[in-house]
Amino acid sequence: MGEPKLRKYTAKEYLEILEASPIKLEFIDSQIYTKDGKPYLGNDALNMAGASINHNQISSNLVFQLKNKLKGTNCKTFASDAKLYCATKNSYFFPDLMVICNNITFAKDDVNAITNPTIVVEILSDSTESVDRGTKFHHYRQLNSLQEYVLVNQNEARIEIFVKKEDKDIMVVKCFEGIDSICTLESINYNIPLNDIYEGIKLS
Repeated sequence: MGEPKLRKYTAKEYLEILEASPIKLEFIDSQIYTKDGKPYLGNDALNMAGASINHNQISSNLVFQLKNKLKGTNCKTFASDAKLYCATKNSYFFPDLMVICNNITFAKDDVNAITNPTIVVEILSDSTESVDRGTKFHHYRQLNSLQEYVLVNQNEARIEIFVKKEDKDIMVVKCFEGIDSICTLESINYNIPLNDIYEGIKLS
């Protein structure tokens, strides 16, 4: 038997399916996918497995560090339950983490979908890395508000930050490696030791 043919959906159909879904789903190029990049084949076929322990711990560490840093500022931190809408691509995502500075703006047709992140963070896994580096990066960089796109390796102390420069079509990558390194988020003027991000993580 061949691979099942994937049907195309409208954004309205996606939002209706998402509302009834037991897990987060993303909408890319008129098709629906699970967070780990697998095509949506109906709720009966959904895999309920969650993220790894390392993934969850890194996410918790980052949220803790960023919330403490941004307390009392006009920037807010959102974890993976927050939905992101990319208007130029008519796509919806659930990034692992977002930072939004200034007033939050929402999609016209979905008051729960944020449209103006300053920072987007994805924690890489074997099943999502190619999508995080490819399709998602291509969609995220279309956001006028985006200043930095952060990729966090969950098995070794390695963080890549793609920084948008004055020419908004160009993003320059900075790589931070080693548990004693310190990564810099320029958009919020914050230096974070990798040791704090990977606290409690058994690295390979």
